[in-house]
Amino acid sequence: MHAELAGRMASGDDDVSLLRGVVATAFHLNGLPPDLSRPVEERLELLERARSAALKLALIETELNALWRQARLHVSGGDVVRARALLEDAQRRSEEAPAMRPWILLDLGTCARLMGEWDEAHSWLQAALAALLTERFDAHKLTRASIFGEFFEIYLAWGTPDQALVWLERERQAAEEVPRPETQYVYALNSIDYALACEDWQGAIAQTEDCLDSPELLRVSPDARAKLLVRRALAWNQGGLLEVSRSEKYFHEALADPSLRGKERLDSILFYAYLEAGRGRLDEAETWLQLAREPLAELTGDERRLYDAAYPSAFFHAIASHVAILREEPVEVLAKHLERMHATFDDLLEEWSRTPLLPGGIGFLIKGRRRIILSQLFQLLILVHGEEEGARLAFEKLLRTHALGSDSRRRGIGHVDVAALRRELLTEGEALFAYFPAPDRSHLFVVEETRLSYFPVARSVDIRDAQARLIRTLSSRPSHEDDGTVSPSDRKRWRAAAREFADLVLPDPALEILLGSEAVTVVGVDLRAWLPFESLPVSDAQDALTVGEVVAVSHLPSIPLGVDLERRRLADPRAAQDLALRLLAAPEHSERVADSWPELLPLPRDGGDFENLWKPYPAAATDVLIGAPASREALFREETATVLQFVCHGVYDSDRLRPAGLVLSPGEGRRGGMAPSGLFWCEDAERVPASPLVVLAACGTGRGPHRRGDESINHLGGAFLHAGARCVVMAHADLDYGATLALLGHFHEGLVAGAAPSRALRDARAALGRDARFDHPYYHSLLQVVGLGHRPVFR
Repeated sequence: MHAELAGRMASGDDDVSLLRGVVATAFHLNGLPPDLSRPVEERLELLERARSAALKLALIETELNALWRQARLHVSGGDVVRARALLEDAQRRSEEAPAMRPWILLDLGTCARLMGEWDEAHSWLQAALAALLTERFDAHKLTRASIFGEFFEIYLAWGTPDQALVWLERERQAAEEVPRPETQYVYALNSIDYALACEDWQGAIAQTEDCLDSPELLRVSPDARAKLLVRRALAWNQGGLLEVSRSEKYFHEALADPSLRGKERLDSILFYAYLEAGRGRLDEAETWLQLAREPLAELTGDERRLYDAAYPSAFFHAIASHVAILREEPVEVLAKHLERMHATFDDLLEEWSRTPLLPGGIGFLIKGRRRIILSQLFQLLILVHGEEEGARLAFEKLLRTHALGSDSRRRGIGHVDVAALRRELLTEGEALFAYFPAPDRSHLFVVEETRLSYFPVARSVDIRDAQARLIRTLSSRPSHEDDGTVSPSDRKRWRAAAREFADLVLPDPALEILLGSEAVTVVGVDLRAWLPFESLPVSDAQDALTVGEVVAVSHLPSIPLGVDLERRRLADPRAAQDLALRLLAAPEHSERVADSWPELLPLPRDGGDFENLWKPYPAAATDVLIGAPASREALFREETATVLQFVCHGVYDSDRLRPAGLVLSPGEGRRGGMAPSGLFWCEDAERVPASPLVVLAACGTGRGPHRRGDESINHLGGAFLHAGARCVVMAHADLDYGATLALLGHFHEGLVAGAAPSRALRDARAALGRDARFDHPYYHSLLQVVGLGHRPVFR
């Protein structure tokens, strides 16, 4: 029948029933299961004839349906540019076909995402979702699930798993309304990718194996089984489950499947070569590298642009150089590898520097294998140039990646070299500790006024596991004995977790530099969580003090950001602040806060609780706002303060791109017909008149989506720094109310006496640690100094 209709169409037969038959046949053929369908070229030709027929019949919806189906076939074949051109043509006329509009907008978003145009993809998807609101077609339940899945992929690609999970849950709920195999397959694939992104290897393995056991899901797409096998292989390998043989088996099965094509096939070949090199099977690794040469050479034109073209070449040369190092090749050979690595890494940096800034920020090192590439480059530099010169050159490379973080790019800071770092951030007795975690090994660079030291440290997965254990221990309120002292078992638990973490990140020579410094600045690149440096013990002795009690510690989101803050401080033309201190404490809670966070009880409003915070300051230079006056409006007064201090509850709304906020009093009046909530978010922080020092005595103000490779400023502290603050004191975890007020009383005394924030907090920790009730780091180590912590705010 198909052939007969095609022949009569070619002869010019315009019979309406024939034309309708061509349209119906084309759509039926296009909708057949993949394993029963005709070749893509034949389907595209038939759809084109169907589109022409619909045009003759003036059936706009049918014509756009044919265009849309053609575009989808082009996407599945990898021709995204052609697909987008067809969809843009359809979109221009989609107002005449409202039933088609959500599908067209959705696939425009997919094309934009595949081409790395994330802002545009996000906009198209929002438009598609809005178009659905006015439609009541049952078929659009499937479209809704697809839109949610696309949002999930965008947020996961942006390195924001918290937001990605929100959209994944919405996709699950929508998919339950349309229990079709293709919907369930896409949701399952996204769930596995989420587990891999969160390094939940066991979860990824279990979900993948469930999918592979479902014949119904495997029939959805020709490459369904191969894609699942690749993910299962990655999970078994990455999970450190000592099941390398399984990983090898699944990679082999996936690569033996001809349906695995293009980017996914090349990625799998390269990663398998990397896996073989890591196992010491160097001949096998080189064999797989040879297999990668041809698909690498074939990446041309639009395909290279869609691929993130500089990455595969850089990863290829990283693996090749790794094999050369393991073979103990002579320095001359390693130098040639280094030359190729230099070139491909520079291409990678240049490619990223041209990418648009994304909502919420994203950093160059978001992709894990870029960290492998950079780590391999460090090793080559040290082997070829020697430890001293190689470490300097490696650190310069790290600084170049810092300059490509989203906030550094937004501020236009540019590259900062070692000389500028020393000149503008370090003074006598200060040191900077810069960490760079990578899958094969991690790297620590310690910069002092006249020396740069390098130390290889543990793998990123080992550091993160130990870090998570320490954070859990540190964030849990310890129990106390009858005499009020901390329970020995809780103290032992903290000390064991802290010692484990310190052993991984602080080699003995680095610890000596740390303890010999008056002040240190810590930069933890891509640790994906806060670095509890202040809580580490300085020795193995049972009564040993913590680092934060003996050394002034400050943290920087990135080195370029720190240099920029110092330059702005020196160039700041503003006159002295009107006030020394503005204090907002124990605000009232609005009805919205009480409804949304019923567990948050208003803080006590007895002014005596806060007296130690303002007592060190001259009375005429303070603005003390307790209870109802502690509102958002108070922050927009003309008078500015050197120190802005909050004592209130922190909240977290995972639906927001920057989810951390403060609870302030609702204030007076109504906005837009609604009663004010008193909630204060990151975007509010960026609008208030900047204070040089902001102190956030609220739970979780440093919480935010952890974006791999970025500067980790997607929290309230980062918002205040962006607004013009030089330094922020904040916490990533929940705080003890009484201990925090006691700690900050000592802190403000030190500030007024002329100490820098980091030194004032060090002395406050030491004072609180001498009290047996509060000598556990839970009480004094959770507040951290971020920004220019070593610069006094009063002189």
